[in-house]
Amino acid sequence: MTREQIIALLPHGEGMCLLDTVESVDENSITCSATIHNDHPLRHNGEVSGIIALEYGAQAIGLWAALRHGAENKPKEGYVLALRNFKLHDRALPQNALLTITADKKLLGEDSAICLFAVASEKNVIAEGQITLKTGPTS
Repeated sequence: MTREQIIALLPHGEGMCLLDTVESVDENSITCSATIHNDHPLRHNGEVSGIIALEYGAQAIGLWAALRHGAENKPKEGYVLALRNFKLHDRALPQNALLTITADKKLLGEDSAICLFAVASEKNVIAEGQITLKTGPTS
């Protein structure tokens, strides 16, 4: 799956879509890739904080859920409802590195998904944890 196809499925728009490609996807998981460039939208003081790995995980889960529910629907806005067992192993994402983002399903509902996720660079895990993603109104 190309970046253009990903942008069509996520509500972020081109400027905030962090994923470049989908490497594989099935009924239980998704693997995406992304590269940290100089024009990264979340760069601050010359680097991208490691905590941004959470957004990569959330986007991968949102994309996976959109594919599971049928890509013909308009992208739904979502938010991280819960984060559990989050481990941040690096304080910054490596510049120009190819990131691999994986998400594995624990539960998928009509308006939520719970997945384990990991963001890695060349076999080194940068961040990992469990995200509960919710779509729809925030109140």
